[in-house]
Amino acid sequence: MTLRHVIFPGILAISAACAASSACSAPDPGLVIFSTNPAKIKTDSGVIAIGDAATGETGPAPPASIFDGQPAYISTSGPSTDQANHMKLFGTTDPAGMDCLSCHETDATTPFVFGGTVVGAGDAGANNVQVLILNTDASVMSTYTDQHGNFFFEATGQINPGAKVGVRNAATVQQMPDPLTGSTQGGCNQKGTCHGGTEGPVHLP
Repeated sequence: MTLRHVIFPGILAISAACAASSACSAPDPGLVIFSTNPAKIKTDSGVIAIGDAATGETGPAPPASIFDGQPAYISTSGPSTDQANHMKLFGTTDPAGMDCLSCHETDATTPFVFGGTVVGAGDAGANNVQVLILNTDASVMSTYTDQHGNFFFEATGQINPGAKVGVRNAATVQQMPDPLTGSTQGGCNQKGTCHGGTEGPVHLP
């Protein structure tokens, strides 16, 4: 069998403040792929062999994931972001790629603490992707993307500096290597920074 752990720098960390962080300033080095089947790894492919208890193979342990210890992934559609109000603002009911927190601020009718868009092949919205935030107190916040790849967390929870963020579907796990630096890093698509800027959109895979 083959086990893949895929890690992108800067996934999901945004806001003007994050532009100065290493997650947003460093270039994207691409995929880091770990395989439990060393015999099938091509020379100079960049794939790293890891241990597999089932076969007795030895090698370095895979990187820790915030999904470790969490229930298994179940394909779920998140709450829809198709809203008539979006048509007035963006000319479409689908706000994919827009900065959620520019409107869903703390004093809005529906305030968010975190929101954005996940895309897949061809930069099309990736639906049924789980988005998980692991807080420094070990509490977990979880939601899923809708049919357009959009996700959000309403302002009913607290995201602490040091919280970690990851996304996954049935085949792939991606995790932001650096923790969030503050509660203002909630607008994943904010223009000019991270996934609304130099880092490009949150991509799975």
